Amino acid sequence: MFQIDKPLPAITEDGAPYWAATRAGELRIQRCSACGHLRFPPSVICPKCLAFEHEWTALSGRGTIYSFIVVHRPQHPGFMNDAPYNVAIVELEEGVRLHTN
Repeated sequence: MFQIDKPLPAITEDGAPYWAATRAGELRIQRCSACGHLRFPPSVICPKCLAFEHEWTALSGRGTIYSFIVVHRPQHPGFMNDAPYNVAIVELEEGVRLHTN
């Protein structure tokens, strides 16, 4: 039987620690070692102070829905059987916004 799989996110060198943490059941993002800015998506330099140094810090995982949509007509065939489904932007307590469903 023909099956179209859902596309997977590209795991880059910068983002690999994020995905490793999710596999361990944790939510971690980069925190700039120079100014403390939380940055997501992961990047080589801090967009606030242009420092290269960072650490991966755990987040609470608690937040509020900032916005959402209900998808009735998926743009990728791999999601057709899931429709309708929601896509939300959640603002975490720490101030970072993430996409989720």
